[in-house]
Amino acid sequence: MRYLLAFLLALALPAMSAAQTGWPALYDVAGVASDDVLNVRAGPGAGFDKLGSLPHDAEGIEVVDVDDGVRWGRINLDERSGWVSLAYLRRLPGQGDRAFPAVARCYGTEPFWDLERDGDSVTFRLLVDVIAGPVAVQQTRSTGRLDRFGFAGTGIAATIARSACNDGMSDRQYGLSIEVLLRSGGDWTQYSGCCSLQR
Repeated sequence: MRYLLAFLLALALPAMSAAQTGWPALYDVAGVASDDVLNVRAGPGAGFDKLGSLPHDAEGIEVVDVDDGVRWGRINLDERSGWVSLAYLRRLPGQGDRAFPAVARCYGTEPFWDLERDGDSVTFRLLVDVIAGPVAVQQTRSTGRLDRFGFAGTGIAATIARSACNDGMSDRQYGLSIEVLLRSGGDWTQYSGCCSLQR
């Protein structure tokens, strides 16, 4: 009976650690021979079609989600998403549920906009015109939820959530959604979109 209990506990540990880790997160490819590549599959398993590959020394790969067994991670490759084996990825330090996501860029459509973060400042562009920025911002976090974050500065505020997000224009998937409030004159306008840890 003790052995059965220990076995069941061992099976549960990956799921428990996954719940405490949080995604999206950045990884480097690790354990792939220098003359080999890491395959990107259409689904979470070696039996799915190959969509492409990552070089043996690829760095800063954003995993936006994982499968139920926490063995495969969903990444974006060109304009679509695919799956890679987590056995060949090494998570970069300092990322977890309690860490503020290191958001690099956020995007939205109708109208097209993007927000770029550089340290403690953000720049907001509508189409190709800079509307605000760089604006110094202060990070905030929800007092009641581990999956909500935000930032605020003069004329701009945003809430970021760890949740599945799609840009509506491609098959790319994101692990962060964002709601931006931007003040122009005396009026506030809200923009909804997705965020990435990659530039």
